[in-house]
Amino acid sequence: MRVVATLLLGIMILVTSVPAKATGLGIRGYYWIPDLSGGITVDGDSLSGTDIDFINTLALDETTVQAYEAYLSIGNQGMSLSYASARYRGTQTLTQDMAFDGQLYPAHDSVDSRMDYSLYDLTYQYDIIPTSIFCLGVLSKFTVFDGTMSTRSALYPTRQEKDFTATIPLFGATIRLGLINFLEVDAFAACGYAKDKAYTGGAELVFRPLPILGLHGGYRMQSFKVSQDEVDLTLRNAGPYAAVTLGF
Repeated sequence: MRVVATLLLGIMILVTSVPAKATGLGIRGYYWIPDLSGGITVDGDSLSGTDIDFINTLALDETTVQAYEAYLSIGNQGMSLSYASARYRGTQTLTQDMAFDGQLYPAHDSVDSRMDYSLYDLTYQYDIIPTSIFCLGVLSKFTVFDGTMSTRSALYPTRQEKDFTATIPLFGATIRLGLINFLEVDAFAACGYAKDKAYTGGAELVFRPLPILGLHGGYRMQSFKVSQDEVDLTLRNAGPYAAVTLGF
C-alpha cells in the first residue's frame, strides 16, 4: 500500500504543477466476463498437495469481474492505478482422493471450495509515436496479485485456507488506431517475470460520443504463475468486457 500511496501523491503533484490544458484526468469502470482455467497445488507440513484443477476437480463457477481505474495523462505520458476483484465458488463430489494444505479428502466426499483474488496495477505509459491517427507506446506495470483459496467437505467441515501473494513487474507495448474522430481501436500486451510470472493483453473498440465520455467493448486475457513455499498456482482468465470512461 506504500507504493499506491506514493503514486497517488505523485499524481497530485503532477496535476497541481502543470497547466490544466495539458492534463487529462479520469476514471474508468470495467465489467468483465472471463472464462477461468488453471489449477493449484497446496502442500501441508507432512503431506504433499494434489494437483487440483479449478474446473474439473472443484467445479468453480464462472463469475464476473469488476475493475476500477483512475488515470492521469500529460502530453505523451500517462499513469494509472487500477483495482479488480473476483470471487469463485464451487461444490463437487470427488472422483479420487485430494490433498489440500495437509488435509486429505477421500474419493466420493463432497468438497466446497472458494477462491478470491484481488489485483492492484500501477502503470506508466510513454507514447513514442503520438499522433491522432496512429499511436505507438511502451508501458511498464507493477502488479500485485493477492488471493485466498479454501476448502471444506461433508466429512471434514473445518475450512482449510491458504493465502498467496505475488508482486510482478511487467513490460509491454500499446497501439491505437484512430478510425474517425469519435471511434478508435486500442490494443496492448505486457509480460513479466520475477519470482512469479504474469502475462496480460487485450484489444478494444472505443466510441467517444462526447469528449468526456468513452464507451469501450473488447476482449482481454491474463495469466499468472505463482510458485511459493507451499503453493503452486496457475490461473488464466480470458473473455469479453465492457467499460465506461469519464474524463475531466
